[in-house]
Amino acid sequence: MSECAPTPERPSLSEAQEKSLRHLCERYGVEYAAEHYRVYPTNSMFMPGWAEGWVGGGRHANPDYMKPYEPAGHPTIFVGCSPEGEICS
Repeated sequence: MSECAPTPERPSLSEAQEKSLRHLCERYGVEYAAEHYRVYPTNSMFMPGWAEGWVGGGRHANPDYMKPYEPAGHPTIFVGCSPEGEICS
């Protein structure tokens, strides 16, 4: 997944999403950056208003994610975050 910055066509994180994702990054010991998460438009047919991405950005993606007991490097998790700040992984 490429990292996406907000644009007029791509909405930014809600305050609740930012707070939840910041906290999650702290728990994983990685830097938080809003551009690490893709936010779906509120009129999207798929996950309207939700954000998704790798905690800490794509560089923390586990290339062996199909082998959860053999992590490579410092992998984190891929999450979805509701507009209200609820995290799903």
